[in-house]
Amino acid sequence: MTDNYALTAVVSCLILIISFILIPFTCGIPEIFHDYDDLAIYIFFGMLIFIFYGTAIVSSPDWSRPIPYNWFIGTAFINLGEVILLPQAVYLFTHVLIGWFIFFPWFLTLLAPFLIYIFAGEERALTDAKILDIAKKHGGVVSLSVVVWETGIPLEEAEKCLKRFVKHEEAKESKEGDLRFYYFPSIIEQLGQINKEIIKLLLDNPSGLSKTDLLVKTDLSPESIKEALNRLGQKGIIYYDEENNIYKLTGITSTTNKERTAK
Repeated sequence: MTDNYALTAVVSCLILIISFILIPFTCGIPEIFHDYDDLAIYIFFGMLIFIFYGTAIVSSPDWSRPIPYNWFIGTAFINLGEVILLPQAVYLFTHVLIGWFIFFPWFLTLLAPFLIYIFAGEERALTDAKILDIAKKHGGVVSLSVVVWETGIPLEEAEKCLKRFVKHEEAKESKEGDLRFYYFPSIIEQLGQINKEIIKLLLDNPSGLSKTDLLVKTDLSPESIKEALNRLGQKGIIYYDEENNIYKLTGITSTTNKERTAK
């Protein structure tokens, strides 16, 4: 991935250099080439921009949320298009040369990836925090549909967020038949030994287990099982399916408040 960003830095800066060279010709300020002091300042100013932009692109993979490298190349081409087409459009409608004012849209476009990064990053952080809150609420286990239902975010965005947790090894993805869900080991580990044991059993059996099944699969006494089930039910982590006489995880299956009460 680092190689992609290094190549992107080279290509983007080359395109920006071309657009920077074209600005005096397309925007009606060719006199800058007749004054060596002004030309030196212009070249120095351009070099600072290219160094900053190239460094930002190369270092982007090390950021907590890297900016996609194709954004930079796209921005560079838009900058080039602005330098060529915008002055002509302004002159066509106003008969006035745009001059140095070209740098207002040019800089705004140049900074667009970083501005999007800042605002999109804040929104993403809020979404990640919501998903973590939901995961904690459900004992560290959530399905995609539960996340969508409780956050109100679109299905595609919810899936991307969950997969990002998987990518950073904060969550794991599991699938049984058509049912796909995610679990957060660090959250499950905080729930205590007995609670953790029951949740892991229900995680391995997402369709649910009866109290007898839980007794058979654990070394716990009936009293300990009953207390743990009541405790998890009160926390809203599991619920009792009266129709099938089994316990299920609320993070996998949506339930009503009445169903959430453990028996």
